[in-house]
Amino acid sequence: MLRLLDFWILLIAFLNSNIQVYGVKAIRILLIFVGLVLTEKISNRLISGLIGRIPGTWNERRTKTLRGVVQNLLRYALYFVGVIMILSELNVNTGSILAGVGVVGLAVGIGAQGLVKDVVNGFFILFEDQFAVGDYVNIAGVTGTVEDMGLRVTKIREATGDLHIISNGEITQVTRLHAAKDGK
Repeated sequence: MLRLLDFWILLIAFLNSNIQVYGVKAIRILLIFVGLVLTEKISNRLISGLIGRIPGTWNERRTKTLRGVVQNLLRYALYFVGVIMILSELNVNTGSILAGVGVVGLAVGIGAQGLVKDVVNGFFILFEDQFAVGDYVNIAGVTGTVEDMGLRVTKIREATGDLHIISNGEITQVTRLHAAKDGK
């Protein structure tokens, strides 16, 4: 009976000391998560407000596309920072993770020059308002309506219904046509 009582006393002492340590860590991780969610919501509202106030000839389609791109970039950055902060709370060496991410980023940057070219051209297409979703265009020998555009690719639907996916790095000349695809 005495051994069972000793076991329970040791178990309670162990749990009391560890509950305090792990309870504080759990609360910190929860606060990090809540902070990231709030930061994302506030940032999305700020981005929507700021992009909506850009002077010039920005139409609704262009601002919607740009808003989505900026919000996605911010979301990924926040997720990365959040994971690093949570790992740090769990006493994981984040310095080596960050160094590894840097090396991988360098290798990907060197190996994915085509991807970088696509993304850079995608940014210029957006900022220069070369075309937008819904425009009737001729790009890379394809004539049709721009169905979707992102930083890496542009999707054009021909009048025949064929969908062409063109990497933005291949777009060297854009012709915005005035005639609609149905002849109007």
